[in-house]
Amino acid sequence: MKKKPTAVPVAAPQTKTTPQAKSAPVAAKKPSAPVTKPAPAPAPKAKPAPAAAPAPKPASASAAPVSQPASSTPAPKSRKALPGPTTIVALIDAGWGNQVFLRGEGGELSWDYGIPMTCRGANEWVWVSTSGAPAHTFKFVLNDVFWEIGANRIAGAGETFAGTPSF
Repeated sequence: MKKKPTAVPVAAPQTKTTPQAKSAPVAAKKPSAPVTKPAPAPAPKAKPAPAAAPAPKPASASAAPVSQPASSTPAPKSRKALPGPTTIVALIDAGWGNQVFLRGEGGELSWDYGIPMTCRGANEWVWVSTSGAPAHTFKFVLNDVFWEIGANRIAGAGETFAGTPSF
């Protein structure tokens, strides 16, 4: 007779487990005395973040490309620096008791009446225009009566013009 083989029980592999401590529920404690917390320090003011531009939508394969509309804000134009003051200098010794005037056009000048110049030395008379006119066309006039001889003179905006008049 044949012996039937006997099955040997195979043990399952053993894994190590660490015992976990069971925590008991903690009951909230009631304070016996009132507890005051210090006031929180004020937070520094944060700068607002710049707004992010919306992401462009992906174009679908069947749609034709669409051009984006121009921005409603025009591009900044470059500004030219405004010219400084125009200075006109008469290099002449007008003599004691006399004064040099200007007549002309551009800015504050007029052909109808003279504007007195300021004496800054024995032979220097100065006038400064702050009008920003593109040019001043003028003549020197002694005592607002005697006009200088020759053609009209021209001083550009922001320039310093110096001339010797002949009366």
